[in-house]
Amino acid sequence: AMTPLQIAAQAKQYWKETYPKAYAAMQQRGILEEEALAAANLTLMEMQANQEVGMTEQEAWQASREFFVMSNPARDWHRMGWEVPED
Repeated sequence: AMTPLQIAAQAKQYWKETYPKAYAAMQQRGILEEEALAAANLTLMEMQANQEVGMTEQEAWQASREFFVMSNPARDWHRMGWEVPED
């Protein structure tokens, strides 16, 4: 089974490659690890719900990853008054 740390590592890799400015901003703010783990835990909850209705772990991962892991980590920053970097 996928662990939070495994998923968090995938999130960080994806963000670093796809949203490098947001990744750098999270590093500077000291929130990269907690944001990656939060995304991982939300993804695992979503995956669990999908598996309860009959998906395999792989199917659940593919259905769930785009919500929190493979998405722009800065998408809600404007709500906190933070500048949203344009990547």
